Amino acid sequence: MKTSKKLIALLLAVTTVISMTACGGKGKKENVDYNIMGNYVFKNEDGGNTDAEGAEWYLFIDAETKFHLVGVKKYDNAIQSIRIDEGQIVSVNGYQIDCNFTPYSMFTKYLNHGQSDEAVTETVKSISQEAIAAYQDKTGDEFFQIQLDRTSNDMQNSGTFSVVGDITLGWGSWQ
Repeated sequence: MKTSKKLIALLLAVTTVISMTACGGKGKKENVDYNIMGNYVFKNEDGGNTDAEGAEWYLFIDAETKFHLVGVKKYDNAIQSIRIDEGQIVSVNGYQIDCNFTPYSMFTKYLNHGQSDEAVTETVKSISQEAIAAYQDKTGDEFFQIQLDRTSNDMQNSGTFSVVGDITLGWGSWQ
């Protein structure tokens, strides 16, 4: 039963990612109301959509206290890998959100080249927890920050997001 729920949640997240990618067209600039909830696509410093590890990221904020991140790492010679994380928003300052590490590092799901493997997921969690601990030792931060750029009132295609500071959302775990 627990595995079925995880699979359904995973399929829902992947379907949402695909629909967000398909709906990413540009249109007229609209008058955007303040709201952090919605679906966002990662934007790096150069305006591209991949992080330093070459992964595409999608952010879903479904409540003012909860977020979901989906990372897609594509390979030239293998099926893509997908990382799914969920976490807690601990504070909001305009469009900058502070995200708690604890649930983020607990609720990771990882599909290694299209295959769900609990051993690989546990390895990914371990690598992430080490990287998060090193980040916290270096910075003293209890959370990481995400900056939203809301460009639309459309909840399915709300805008873009970036990560504040020198981190990648995969925390070095892409294999």
